[in-house]
Amino acid sequence: MRYLSDAWLTAAAEALASAEALLPRPVDITIQQTVTGTPDGDRTYAIVMSGQSVALLPGLVEAPDVTLAQTWETARSIAQGTLSAQRAFMSGQMKVGGNTNLLVEQTDLLAEVDDLLAEVRSQTSFDA
Repeated sequence: MRYLSDAWLTAAAEALASAEALLPRPVDITIQQTVTGTPDGDRTYAIVMSGQSVALLPGLVEAPDVTLAQTWETARSIAQGTLSAQRAFMSGQMKVGGNTNLLVEQTDLLAEVDDLLAEVRSQTSFDA
Protein backbone atom coordinates (compact mmCIF):
# COMPACT_ATOMS: atom_id res chain seq x y z
CA MET A 1 0.00 0.00 0.00
CA ARG A 2 1.24 3.47 -0.82
CA TYR A 3 2.27 5.83 1.97
CA LEU A 4 -0.61 8.12 3.00
CA SER A 5 -3.16 6.42 0.73
CA ASP A 6 -6.58 5.58 2.15
CA ALA A 7 -5.42 1.98 2.66
CA TRP A 8 -2.29 3.16 4.48
CA LEU A 9 -4.24 5.50 6.77
CA THR A 10 -6.66 2.68 7.60
CA ALA A 11 -3.84 0.20 8.30
CA ALA A 12 -2.01 2.73 10.47
CA ALA A 13 -5.19 3.54 12.41
CA GLU A 14 -5.86 -0.18 12.96
CA ALA A 15 -2.28 -0.81 14.12
CA LEU A 16 -2.53 1.96 16.68
CA ALA A 17 -6.04 0.95 17.80
CA SER A 18 -4.95 -2.65 18.38
CA ALA A 19 -2.10 -1.67 20.70
CA GLU A 20 -2.90 -2.35 24.33
CA ALA A 21 -1.52 -0.14 27.10
CA LEU A 22 0.72 1.59 24.58
CA LEU A 23 1.94 4.54 26.51
CA PRO A 24 3.97 4.06 29.68
CA ARG A 25 2.30 7.08 31.29
CA PRO A 26 -0.92 8.98 30.66
CA VAL A 27 -0.65 11.94 28.30
CA ASP A 28 -3.01 14.13 26.31
CA ILE A 29 -1.66 15.55 23.07
CA THR A 30 -3.03 15.90 19.55
CA ILE A 31 -0.65 16.32 16.64
CA GLN A 32 -2.18 17.19 13.30
CA GLN A 33 -0.17 16.64 10.15
CA THR A 34 -0.86 17.98 6.67
CA VAL A 35 1.07 16.66 3.68
CA THR A 36 0.62 18.46 0.38
CA GLY A 37 1.06 17.05 -3.10
CA THR A 38 0.71 13.32 -2.38
CA PRO A 39 -0.33 11.09 -5.29
CA ASP A 40 -3.77 11.02 -3.60
CA GLY A 41 -3.97 14.80 -3.13
CA ASP A 42 -3.35 16.74 0.06
CA ARG A 43 -3.66 14.59 3.19
CA THR A 44 -4.40 15.64 6.74
CA TYR A 45 -4.60 13.36 9.75
CA ALA A 46 -4.04 13.54 13.49
CA ILE A 47 -2.27 11.39 16.01
CA VAL A 48 -4.23 11.64 19.24
CA MET A 49 -2.62 10.41 22.46
CA SER A 50 -5.13 10.33 25.29
CA GLY A 51 -4.54 8.63 28.60
CA GLN A 52 -2.38 5.67 27.67
CA SER A 53 -3.88 5.05 24.22
CA VAL A 54 -3.16 6.44 20.79
CA ALA A 55 -5.31 6.82 17.69
CA LEU A 56 -4.91 8.03 14.13
CA LEU A 57 -7.83 10.11 12.88
CA PRO A 58 -8.08 11.09 9.20
CA GLY A 59 -8.95 14.69 8.40
CA LEU A 60 -8.86 17.87 10.41
CA VAL A 61 -9.37 17.85 14.17
CA GLU A 62 -10.50 20.70 16.35
CA ALA A 63 -7.82 22.54 18.35
CA PRO A 64 -4.73 20.34 17.86
CA ASP A 65 -1.86 20.98 20.26
CA VAL A 66 0.75 20.84 17.50
CA THR A 67 0.48 21.16 13.73
CA LEU A 68 2.95 19.88 11.16
CA ALA A 69 2.90 20.78 7.47
CA GLN A 70 5.18 19.52 4.74
CA THR A 71 5.29 18.37 1.13
CA TRP A 72 4.96 14.79 -0.05
CA GLU A 73 8.70 14.63 -0.76
CA THR A 74 9.60 15.75 2.76
CA ALA A 75 7.07 13.46 4.47
CA ARG A 76 8.19 10.52 2.34
CA SER A 77 11.86 11.16 3.17
CA ILE A 78 11.09 11.35 6.89
CA ALA A 79 8.99 8.16 6.76
CA GLN A 80 11.75 6.32 4.91
CA GLY A 81 14.36 7.49 7.40
CA THR A 82 16.47 9.44 4.90
CA LEU A 83 15.61 12.78 6.53
CA SER A 84 15.06 13.46 10.21
CA ALA A 85 12.07 15.50 11.30
CA GLN A 86 14.45 17.80 13.16
CA ARG A 87 16.50 18.47 10.03
CA ALA A 88 13.32 19.03 8.00
CA PHE A 89 12.18 21.60 10.57
CA MET A 90 15.58 23.31 10.81
CA SER A 91 15.86 23.57 7.02
CA GLY A 92 12.33 24.95 6.62
CA GLN A 93 11.02 21.85 4.85
CA MET A 94 8.51 21.23 7.66
CA LYS A 95 6.42 23.94 9.29
CA VAL A 96 5.55 23.40 12.94
CA GLY A 97 2.87 25.31 14.82
CA GLY A 98 1.25 25.26 18.21
CA ASN A 99 2.96 24.09 21.39
CA THR A 100 6.27 22.87 20.01
CA ASN A 101 7.54 22.18 23.52
CA LEU A 102 5.16 19.21 23.62
CA LEU A 103 7.08 17.59 20.78
CA VAL A 104 10.30 17.86 22.74
CA GLU A 105 8.67 16.71 26.00
CA GLN A 106 7.03 13.70 24.35
CA THR A 107 9.91 12.49 22.18
CA ASP A 108 9.95 9.08 23.89
CA LEU A 109 6.22 8.60 23.42
CA LEU A 110 6.42 9.59 19.77
CA ALA A 111 9.11 6.94 19.35
CA GLU A 112 6.69 4.41 20.88
CA VAL A 113 4.05 5.40 18.31
CA ASP A 114 6.62 5.07 15.55
CA ASP A 115 7.49 1.56 16.78
CA LEU A 116 3.83 0.55 16.61
CA LEU A 117 3.77 1.50 12.95
CA ALA A 118 6.79 -0.66 12.04
CA GLU A 119 4.61 -3.46 10.65
CA VAL A 120 2.66 -0.98 8.50
CA ARG A 121 5.92 0.58 7.27
CA SER A 122 7.20 -2.85 6.22
CA GLN A 123 4.19 -3.13 3.88
CA THR A 124 4.42 0.44 2.59
CA SER A 125 5.39 1.61 -0.87
CA PHE A 126 6.82 5.09 -1.15
CA ASP A 127 6.42 5.39 -4.92
CA ALA A 128 4.75 8.47 -6.33
